[in-house]
Amino acid sequence: MKAKNKNLKSLDQFIDEKIGKKGSEERELFENEYDVFKLGVLIQQAREKKD
Repeated sequence: MKAKNKNLKSLDQFIDEKIGKKGSEERELFENEYDVFKLGVLIQQAREKKD
């Protein structure tokens, strides 16, 4: 997928620049924490749906 604007970046490119490349310790920590966050959101949504 080519960007029409040269200043646009993919999410992976943005995270690579701000957090670190895949496989780096910082990136692994970020991705693990993001997975925990997603799980928390899913639990919250399930609880809200239950009521």
